[in-house]
This record gives sequence, structure tokens and C-alpha cells, in this order.
Amino acid sequence: MVTLPPDEAATSKVSQGCCKAMSNESCPGFDPRKYEQYIYTDGCKEKVQDFMARYEIIIGAVSVAFALIELMAIIAACSLYKSLD
Repeated sequence: MVTLPPDEAATSKVSQGCCKAMSNESCPGFDPRKYEQYIYTDGCKEKVQDFMARYEIIIGAVSVAFALIELMAIIAACSLYKSLD
């Protein structure tokens, strides 16, 4: 846990959301050049793109499966409606 002196904490450049240890005492916002090991340096966009690239086949297969289930439910509802007439 790193605690900055008040004068250095006042000139911080990194927001609380970028801190690895979510504690008000340990991360009031660091100068990224000095405290890189205590902050996240990757952006959300890159993380999401990496996740999507890694699991694109699984995400696609699950999406197609949900679409097929929905289509079967629509067909079942239409056939049930027709049988009630």
C-alpha cells in the first residue's frame, strides 16, 4: 500500500477508478510515471476487444442458439394459436 504525501496527491493525474487497490488511502490518484505498478494502464476498449477476439466463436454460437430457440418458440406459439381456431 502506497500513501502519497499531501502535496503530491494534490497534483495527481490518475483517477480513483484506475487504481488496482481500491482504497482511498492507497490511491488518491498517482502520477502515472512514478506509480505504474499501482494503476491499470490498459483501457477498457482494448480489454473488450481482446475478450471478444478470444471468445468470438463461443459468443457467436450462443447467439445463434438463442436465436434458434426464439424462432422455435415463435413457431410453437403460431401453431398453438392455429390449433385453437
